[in-house]
Amino acid sequence: MVAAIGTAHVEPRGLLRDVSGRECAFAWWVRPADTVEVAAVVRVCREHRAGIVPVGSGTAYWSPLPDRGEVALDLSRLEGLEWSGRVAVVGAGAAVRPLDQQLRAAG
Repeated sequence: MVAAIGTAHVEPRGLLRDVSGRECAFAWWVRPADTVEVAAVVRVCREHRAGIVPVGSGTAYWSPLPDRGEVALDLSRLEGLEWSGRVAVVGAGAAVRPLDQQLRAAG
């Protein structure tokens, strides 16, 4: 995993409390910076037959997270907002409240 995205954004084992209040353990906690790194993580997981659980900025978890040693794919670093005309292209890790404020300001 470290070879895929570097040491700074890969942690062996991670914990997260889901919507039910249960603490979930993950085999790896990874925070890719872009879609190229996301693809590298997915490739490594596929090679090792490891499950992937996408994790956002923590604004909502609608159901309890799995807890079977999956890789937590933390998308919080993919938070960009770009405009293409009047179409907003939003990063997968964008937090809802700041995004809402930016969109409202743009009209």
